[in-house]
Amino acid sequence: MNTYIGDDVWICANSTIVGDVKITGKFVVIAAGSVVTENISESYCLYAGVPAKLIKKYR
Repeated sequence: MNTYIGDDVWICANSTIVGDVKITGKFVVIAAGSVVTENISESYCLYAGVPAKLIKKYR
C-alpha cells in the first residue's frame, strides 16, 4: 500500500488514513477522529467525519 501525505498536513488525534490514500493538498487539516477513505487534493481545507468530507475552505 502506498499512502502519501504531502507538505503542511495536520492530522489530529485518533484519525485514521486507510491504505492507498494520497493527501496532496497543502495546509490540509484532518479533524480528530476522522477516517480518510479518499484522496484529498484541495489545499487550505478542513476535513472531518467518518468518512472524512470537506467541511470548510480557508481560502
